[in-house]
Amino acid sequence: MRFFRKEGPDREKALEFLNENLEVLTSEIAWIKAAKLNVLPAVRENAEFLKPTIGIRSEPRLSEELAKEVSACQADHKDVSLYL
Repeated sequence: MRFFRKEGPDREKALEFLNENLEVLTSEIAWIKAAKLNVLPAVRENAEFLKPTIGIRSEPRLSEELAKEVSACQADHKDVSLYL
C-alpha cells in the first residue's frame, strides 16, 4: 500500500495492484471450492480410517512383554519338514 504513502498517490498503480490481488483471491477461492468437492471427502475417509490407531501411536513405549503380546504373529505356519 505504499502507493498511498507518497505525497501524490498513484491511483492507477493502486488500482492495478488491487485488481491483481482480486484475481489472486478469486483463483484461491476457486481452488478451495474445488478442493472441498474433490479432496475433502478423501481426507475425511482417511481420518475415519486412522481414528482407531491415532491413540495407539501417541502412547508411550510398551514394555517388551506387552509388545510381544500385542504384536503376536497371526501367520498360519505349516510344517514344511515333511516335504524335505
